[in-house]
Amino acid sequence: KTTRTRTRTSKFFDAVVPKDGASSSASLARMDDAGLARVIGDATRAKDDALACAYDVARRTNALGGLELVRCYDAARDGWSARAFHDACDARGPALVLGVTTKGTRFGAYNGVGWYSVEDYRACGDAFLMSWAKGARWTYEEGVACENVSDPAIYDFGAQGPCFGSDSLQIPLGFAPKHGSSYAGVGGSFDLGESNASGSKIAKSRLGSNFAAPSGTTMASVFSEGFEAELKDLYVFVAPALGRADDDDSVYVS
Repeated sequence: KTTRTRTRTSKFFDAVVPKDGASSSASLARMDDAGLARVIGDATRAKDDALACAYDVARRTNALGGLELVRCYDAARDGWSARAFHDACDARGPALVLGVTTKGTRFGAYNGVGWYSVEDYRACGDAFLMSWAKGARWTYEEGVACENVSDPAIYDFGAQGPCFGSDSLQIPLGFAPKHGSSYAGVGGSFDLGESNASGSKIAKSRLGSNFAAPSGTTMASVFSEGFEAELKDLYVFVAPALGRADDDDSVYVS
């Protein structure tokens, strides 16, 4: 697998903007509602509920809606580690995370600026989290969307897996430093090693600070089992049309 080297920066990112405009939405071929219905139907018939859900949730976003999606990261296939996650997801553009806990909770998260291991916190106004009650269909309509209510929304550190807000959804994929890898004096390529494997499937979620449940609900976490859960499945979906080439070492900047 190609290892990308990216420019590090300490600035906050407010939007994903391709530097050359080649990946702007005006130049992308997007599926209409009928096309999306076909691909969702195909995924459902193939019993790939995660892919069907990804297309259904992604259609609600400006960046991914109507675009072809691929599963760039599958923890069971690629490894339950921060290094495996960033090798698969960095420089791929906006991304949708979907997961299942060992107790059956289904959850999701949308990162509209993507990951680049910039060793910093990032703003993302259109980021959101999702949670599904047990027995609910894995569709946008039957899930609960939790909006980004304050920044930073994205924690983009190379020694951590996908993390949203300070505590809204934390999936370290190992025992990463509490405040991100840069606080330990290491870069985005830091390998936590096999010794961290025992903690790689533990995730935490506490809503209210950076992401909040809809008003009128009492949901305090995206996990029905509480503030902490053990993961069974973890996927990340991206649109190839929005990713960087392997020889492009830049990041999206605002």
